[in-house]
Amino acid sequence: MHSMNLGPERKSKRLWTYAQMGAELPESNLPTELWNGEIIRPPTPTPLHQTIVAGLMSALDDLVRAMKAGQVFIGPLDVVLTQSCVVQPDVLFVSTARRGIVVKCIDGAPDLAIEVVTQESATSRPRRKEGALRQVGIAEYWIVDPESRSIEVLRANEGRLSTPLTRGGFRSGKIQTLWRVSKSSFSQTVA
Repeated sequence: MHSMNLGPERKSKRLWTYAQMGAELPESNLPTELWNGEIIRPPTPTPLHQTIVAGLMSALDDLVRAMKAGQVFIGPLDVVLTQSCVVQPDVLFVSTARRGIVVKCIDGAPDLAIEVVTQESATSRPRRKEGALRQVGIAEYWIVDPESRSIEVLRANEGRLSTPLTRGGFRSGKIQTLWRVSKSSFSQTVA
């Protein structure tokens, strides 16, 4: 892919709000987030990334439907944390008790957000998103790293728990059951 010279960078960047983005930008299915008013467009996902996201979404959706616990969504879907901070987790869960935040977008922190890291995003995007989600009170945030074959779980009141994908499973604080990480769900996609 060739980089394009768009001329000299302007000294002051425009800072956007979510309302301005909705009114002035065309609808797009490309990943687009808003960080402190700055529009960020991460690279489009790879096939491996999408395979893992689809496996996670499918397994989580089956569990949530069986428990009648809420709704599972797949990105890109706007999660509006503030008017100047909008994120698009790869997979998210909103409990039945909090279904009021599901409107044209997700208006507030979901109960659970999951990010599958790629080489391009491994160092910055999930950490920035974690900080923003933490500030608005997310209950649980998972960072799935195919390269290290691990899931890092951030729980609001418990800190971090890192779980290798090859283990039998771990207990999610938000989905009140044992989350089984098995070859039949998605770990085979990161082999």
